[in-house]
Amino acid sequence: MAIDLLPKEFIDCTNFFNQILSTFKFIETDETADWKTYRNEEYGFEVRYPEEFIFESRRDIIRDQIWLGGIYTEDKGNFGILVKEQKLNPDNIEGLYGKIDNVKIIEINNIKAYRYMEGDAGCGGYSISIPKDEITIKISFSDCKGQTTEIVNNQDQILSTFKFIEK
Repeated sequence: MAIDLLPKEFIDCTNFFNQILSTFKFIETDETADWKTYRNEEYGFEVRYPEEFIFESRRDIIRDQIWLGGIYTEDKGNFGILVKEQKLNPDNIEGLYGKIDNVKIIEINNIKAYRYMEGDAGCGGYSISIPKDEITIKISFSDCKGQTTEIVNNQDQILSTFKFIEK
C-alpha cells in the first residue's frame, strides 16, 4: 500500500491535523445582525426588521384587532402587526372579510403558525397568524403596486426572527 511508504511522522501529523479539523465549527453569518427589533412586552414577543425601515408604533382598534404598528412605505411594501385578544381556532382562521379557506401551516422557530393570502382595495399579500395562549398575533406583509416589493421579498427572513419572550 502507498500509505506504508509514508514516514510514520507524516501519518501521525495527518491524524493530529484531522483531529484538530474535526473540532472546527463553521458559523453562518447572521444577515439580520444589524436589523432593528420591535419588542412588545405586553404580549410577549419580538421580531426584527431591516434597519433602513422605520417601525411606527400605534395602538388602534381595527375591527376586533389591536393594531400595534408597522412599516408603511409607498414603494417597498408594508409590514404590520396586530393582536386579537382571542385564542386562535386553526379550523376557523378569519381574515378581513371572514373565514379563510386556503391556510398553510408553517413553522417559525419551532412555533406552529398559519399563513394565508388576504387583501383589500388593491393591496394584498400574506398574513401569518401565530397562536400564543389566549391571544393571536397576526403579522401581515403587503404591497399595493401589484408587484413584489422589498418587504414582501424579505418576509421569510423577517419571520425567521420572530420569537416569544418572557413578560
